[in-house]
Order: sequence, then structure tokens, then C-alpha cells
Amino acid sequence: MTTPAGWTLVDSQSTPELSSYIFTKTATATDPGASVTVALDSPAATSLTLSAYRNTPGVSTTTATLHIDTPDHTAPDVTVPADTWVVWFWATTSPSSLSPSDGAIPRADAHAPSGQASASSPDDGAQRAEAGTLAPGLTPDDGAATLGQVSALLADTNGPRTGLIPGPTATTDSASDHSITWALTLEPLS
Repeated sequence: MTTPAGWTLVDSQSTPELSSYIFTKTATATDPGASVTVALDSPAATSLTLSAYRNTPGVSTTTATLHIDTPDHTAPDVTVPADTWVVWFWATTSPSSLSPSDGAIPRADAHAPSGQASASSPDDGAQRAEAGTLAPGLTPDDGAATLGQVSALLADTNGPRTGLIPGPTATTDSASDHSITWALTLEPLS
């Protein structure tokens, strides 16, 4: 995968069947409504989740956990300084949706079997995140039926926290071959 123009690669993780990348960008006045182009190295079932958080200089830390053959995908615990948001992201090779445990407020999810797309973004007037999801993105000559399946979920703490934040668990209807779970911290502007 190529880093989109104007973005910075923060971290990435891979399993034999799944890759996940975290990019960051400080928004400017020209960004609302703009397109983001992500170039893949080869055809793949793809989920792209964009989220925006205000009053933070960007992702402070990232921690990832890899899971194999399980319906339960627990995010890593993180310890954060005062007034820090925690954002969790789950990516799996499961066609079913991910359901987060208590304490994780869903902001965007995507789930679909190969060749189909499904996406949602809850309308929560109080949310700090403005999230949108595109899933799976396939190029015209991919042979969609052979690309597999992918599900993704973005959730957060719904406000700043301090101290040890236990990683929530997101569950699928059946065991996922592979999953990558992220905990991202967003410290406030100084």
C-alpha cells in the first residue's frame, strides 16, 4: 500500500491474510469534501475508515494485537495521561459485523462478504468523531469473488480519560481467520 498524498504512516501490522495501516493528517480548510486516494500493491478486499478528531495534534501512541481463529477480538490495554481520548480499530477477515463490549462507542463499521459493500456511520450529535467508512473497495478487474471478505469497526471512549483503560472486546458471529486490533491514543493540544 502506498501512503496517500499529504498523509503520514503512523504504524502498520500484518498477518498472512490481513494488513492494517494507520495514517494521520492535520486537516486544513481544503479537506472537507476532498477525496483520499489509496493505492494498493495488488487487488484485495479493502476497508477504508476515515475519522476526524478535534483539538489534538494527532495520534500519540499506537498498540496492536493480532488474533487468529477466534470470534473475540480484544484490544490492548493502554495507560494514558489526563484528558486523552482512546480510539480502537478492529479489522478482521470475517464477513459478519463486529459488536463492541461496553465502554467502546461505535463510530463507523463495515462488513460484507466478498464482492458486496456495506457501511454505516451512526448519527450521534454528541460525538466528537466524524467518521465515514468505505468497504470493501474493489477495482473493476479484481475478480471480486476471489478476494475474500473483511469487516472493520472504529470506536472510542466518547470523551477524555485518564489512567489505565482496559481494551474492549469486539465480537463476530463466528471465528475470524485473522484480525488486527488497535488502541490509539489522542492527547489534547498543549
